Amino acid sequence: MPPAGQLRAEAFPDATVMPFTRFTRRNGRPGLRMGVFDAHGQVVPASLLARSFGKVGFAAEFSPAVADFARRERREVVFGGRLSRHFGHFLLESLAKAWYARRHPDLPLAWSWPAGKPDPAYSPWQAAVLEVLGITNEPLFVTEPTRFDSVVVPESGYRIKDLFAPEQADFLAAYPAAQRDPELRVWLSRSRIDPGILHARRLEVELAAAGWLVVHPETLPLGEQLRLLASAGRVAGDEGSAFHLLVLLADVQGLRVDIFCRHPGRSVEEQNANYQTIADARSIDQHMHVMREEVVIRSRSTKVTKLATTLAGYREILDLPAPELPVTATSRDLPPNLAALVRQGTCLDLRGGPCPRLDRMPGGHVIVGERLGFDVRAMGPDGPEAYEMPLSDYLDHLAGGRTFDAVIVSGVPEASIAALVELTRPHAPAATWLIAADPSAVPPSLGSPRRIDDASGTWTLIEGDTPGDPQRSAG
Repeated sequence: MPPAGQLRAEAFPDATVMPFTRFTRRNGRPGLRMGVFDAHGQVVPASLLARSFGKVGFAAEFSPAVADFARRERREVVFGGRLSRHFGHFLLESLAKAWYARRHPDLPLAWSWPAGKPDPAYSPWQAAVLEVLGITNEPLFVTEPTRFDSVVVPESGYRIKDLFAPEQADFLAAYPAAQRDPELRVWLSRSRIDPGILHARRLEVELAAAGWLVVHPETLPLGEQLRLLASAGRVAGDEGSAFHLLVLLADVQGLRVDIFCRHPGRSVEEQNANYQTIADARSIDQHMHVMREEVVIRSRSTKVTKLATTLAGYREILDLPAPELPVTATSRDLPPNLAALVRQGTCLDLRGGPCPRLDRMPGGHVIVGERLGFDVRAMGPDGPEAYEMPLSDYLDHLAGGRTFDAVIVSGVPEASIAALVELTRPHAPAATWLIAADPSAVPPSLGSPRRIDDASGTWTLIEGDTPGDPQRSAG
């Protein structure tokens, strides 16, 4: 259970601060050797890094010989813990003891630094965070065992996933309040640093068109990031450390936050709990979203590669308009004398516009198009599959080794037909092709075209080895 009451700190005379080293535990998980050791050689438990799921920091190897040969510093210091270079872990864990340092600016702040790592120093963004917080203590980066006259070990005000002490929340909330603009909507993009969100760029195009300000936090100075967060009426984005910066805002009233969870196969309760821990402590109007229409391509720990089968869910949550269908989107119903060709086997339907008569399409029918004119989430389990995305995304990530007996191309500009054919051909080596265009728009290499005119317009038929008798079905 989280500790109750005010945060405490305890001074240990003649204590030794150890640098940290990484190691792999017996269970295969990473760990840290670290700690502050008192004059009797006992580790101070509050100096070891812990998280909601257990210890991460373990006592370093310490002996009287280590104490005797430790570097000697004749002064009192505050122990800051492990100094992390990771943006989120620095804000949440490395600063968990810094509340005491700000109260005592005259005491140096001793950080546990990796043993043997050269050039210890704050990074520019870390220095900027400390400036916002008013931390002016002299930093000491402990790279070898160092013995001090006294080491103050503060209690941690934050523990990953389950503890955000009120005092720590008040300490971090240092960036001044600003006038919020309800019309300013900011999307915190991860598209430049996380290649695993395969639909990110397409979503960001729609966001920008709808008036959202799409920003890449890693490219902005810390002050500009905070200015946007302090003045926006709404902030949204894919789950990431950029949202931890909300802890620095003095005022979060009038701000709505939407975070799209990393793992689509988990419930909100099974996601990273830090975001909810922060929101609860600061009373942030925050909403976590699990997008069920996302398909996981690969997953390893926090590295997830995924692709949304449609952006309709994002549009609904973010109040984005449905994209307008292009003028050229004149998808057609198949003429009755051709419909029998796609009733047997599997069919890939490449659409550039609305799909009429969806209720008549059987299972095994796969519809792919960037703008389909209907909500693919409403498709029943026994009907066709539908993917609102570029064909290349479907073929590269979702089709696998699937092959199709028939391919329909309808509602796409004639200039795009050749490219679609070339992309699709490996998945349709012996398919019958039905293309809503004149034969002149079809690549000659596809086979012998046959022109068919009916009331809906001109079709090109290229017969393959699909089930049934295409010649008789065409009539």
